[in-house]
Amino acid sequence: MTLEQKIAFFETQHYLFLPAVLTPEELAALNAAIDRERQQYPQLWSTGPRMQSAQCLLSMPEADCLICHPSFFPVAAQIFDGDIRFEEFSIMIRAGSQPEGSIEGWHRDCSPNPDHRLGIRALGAFIYLTDVDETTARYALVPNSQHLPEPRKVREDSEEREGEIEMLGPAGSVILVNAGNWHCGKWGHGPRERRMVAIYYGHSSTPSLSNHTIFPRRLWDVAGEEQRRFYSKRNAITQAVVGDYCGRQDCRADL
Repeated sequence: MTLEQKIAFFETQHYLFLPAVLTPEELAALNAAIDRERQQYPQLWSTGPRMQSAQCLLSMPEADCLICHPSFFPVAAQIFDGDIRFEEFSIMIRAGSQPEGSIEGWHRDCSPNPDHRLGIRALGAFIYLTDVDETTARYALVPNSQHLPEPRKVREDSEEREGEIEMLGPAGSVILVNAGNWHCGKWGHGPRERRMVAIYYGHSSTPSLSNHTIFPRRLWDVAGEEQRRFYSKRNAITQAVVGDYCGRQDCRADL
């Protein structure tokens, strides 16, 4: 698909699936960094079958390249008409061997934005770092569902929703999605875990989507004006940390 075709597909369906766009070298570096982080900083990770860290960027510069990865970021920037801001970054690991058919609740991350031409408040980019198939945990969504009160069940006794699509693909695949779409996480009954990066983007003019991720100083305290602007929507936890570790008078002002 050309860039224009990717944008056109997204604007119609409110999602875009790009299979295997990360290189084997990128995947190897990222997975090795995750293994290192879990060993060195276990306190930054939740425990249980759903392990997640929203603070991994603090000590994992290997992940910086994903935030504006050329495989999908030009589409995201176009969707926001150039007014795109970084919002959140996390890594999620779902264990295998969970009860077959179980899911983790259908929901949407935000409501539609009446001030945007496509009704989008935020975008999510979900990057598979391991192979995902019917036996592993996987992400499922209902395309173009942001205006539905809730997608209808195919049967009253089923959790499957009308029009849902399971996002299956090899390691290195990316799902770009309107965060207002209805979606869920499905558990895998096979032995393999699934590793996934979740990145969110928003507008400069809307409130922060969350208050989970601390923006590392190396990303926003830079000379380049465009990069400073992209990371300028710092949430409350980042603002509090900034004031403590470098002094408010020493840090560059938001743009």
